[in-house]
Amino acid sequence: MNLLMLCLIAFQAPATGAAPAFSSDRPDQTDAPNTVGTGYYQLEMGYQRTEFDLIGGDVAIDQVPTALLRIGLLDDFELRLSYDGYIDIDPPYGDGESGSGDAHVGFKWRFHNDGDTQWALMFDSNTMLGDDELVSDEWEPSAKLAFGTALTETLSLGANAGIATQDQGGDLETVGIYSLVFGFGLTERVGFFAEAFGEVPASAEGRPRNSADIGLTYAISDHFQCDLAYTRGISDSAPDWSATTGFTYRF
Repeated sequence: MNLLMLCLIAFQAPATGAAPAFSSDRPDQTDAPNTVGTGYYQLEMGYQRTEFDLIGGDVAIDQVPTALLRIGLLDDFELRLSYDGYIDIDPPYGDGESGSGDAHVGFKWRFHNDGDTQWALMFDSNTMLGDDELVSDEWEPSAKLAFGTALTETLSLGANAGIATQDQGGDLETVGIYSLVFGFGLTERVGFFAEAFGEVPASAEGRPRNSADIGLTYAISDHFQCDLAYTRGISDSAPDWSATTGFTYRF
């Protein structure tokens, strides 16, 4: 929390003019190319439950609060501070693990914006600040390209592609990451999305992890949105299912 307060003070800049279009990077897996705009802050928080179907029973993982703070330094550039939340792992047998997850720092740079179509470059890295039993003791940076476009007045398309690194037994391995989402404006305040996402091993061992999800968003105001989403694993190596609910608030 002290880190967040220092960033808020260090990058304080008055928001001027009309607010940029409101866009959240939750609850789907696809990060939009939109940035929050100079002088704006956006908090995105939620609760997530994930279950893996293993021989002997299910492993349940609860995370709360998953959090992302987006700080608009320029119209097309934002600082991103995120937290994996307090994590509780409940295995089908034996003792589980619980404690603080990791924190992350990154940025989003929107380098193209012609109104309907936008592109952005994103970078993220862990900080190894969580409990030793739950976080990696190696740097795990990731980078991806974010794309978004309006297909019609009520239909939009978003996509991400990039690479991420994972600590596997002391070796830093890489995976390719992807996502594709269609968003539908059901009403002026209610939105629906359907998405496919996953990761494909590059130097890392294992098989692809592919999933699909659906979700709803409800805009309470021009700066406040609630959401929920449900995910099912498509490939055997992906989590069996997960669900999340949360909110986004811009100030």
